Amino acid sequence: MLILFLIVFIDLVGFGIIIPLLPFYAEHFQASPAIVGLVMATYSAAQFVAAPLWGRLSDRIGRRPVLLATLAGAALSYLWLGFAGSLAVLFTDLRGSTRLYREIGDAVAFGHVMNHFDVLREAIAAAGGALVKTIGDAVMAVFLRPVSAMRAMLRAQQLLASPPEGKQPLRLKVGIHYGPCIAVTLNDRLDYFGSTVNIAARLEGLSSGMDVVISDAVRTDPEVADLLTQPDNDLVVEPFESTLKGFEQERFELWRVFSRS
Repeated sequence: MLILFLIVFIDLVGFGIIIPLLPFYAEHFQASPAIVGLVMATYSAAQFVAAPLWGRLSDRIGRRPVLLATLAGAALSYLWLGFAGSLAVLFTDLRGSTRLYREIGDAVAFGHVMNHFDVLREAIAAAGGALVKTIGDAVMAVFLRPVSAMRAMLRAQQLLASPPEGKQPLRLKVGIHYGPCIAVTLNDRLDYFGSTVNIAARLEGLSSGMDVVISDAVRTDPEVADLLTQPDNDLVVEPFESTLKGFEQERFELWRVFSRS
């Protein structure tokens, strides 16, 4: 009886870890309430269909094999979910923002910075990404696909460098890395931590404001490779190597991506 209790307890603990995070993930990636409800309903529907089948099998071969099989299946599904956490993480920052405040005044410069946030929000949302947070003049965002992050940032850089008449041209520094992240809820919002996030933050510091610095994990993504080789995009890709703060024992193969025009 104790073994049965522990099996059910472990299974429900795993399920209980996932459910509280689901609304935050849904909100983060602009999923509608209907989609969230459909995901939860799918779980219940699967239970409704599978319970009689597992019960019939349990009568034939015994309770223990069925309990062990279902627990193993649940463990594999949570493991699969853990490895499915790879995201394209990007950081941006405005180049020369301190000088901008000094030259044109705090109020006017602040207005330009707010306008730049609007451009980034629209570009990120249009490419299917999610803005995680703003840090001063900087932005952190995540995307499911590296190519979406590339398209969004190249578009944002173009818009900021060539604004409508009467607005200040701005240079946007960008760094993008792709890999697994730890997702946590802090202050009622989803945030991300881990080496992938730290590397992306370091890459932003290597950008000149006229390029996007990407890691090898982003460069070798098939969709990104296709984007960078399309002649219509008129993109230049320059490889270089560098160490990164906090990762001094490693040399990273990196790439600068910028437009010829």
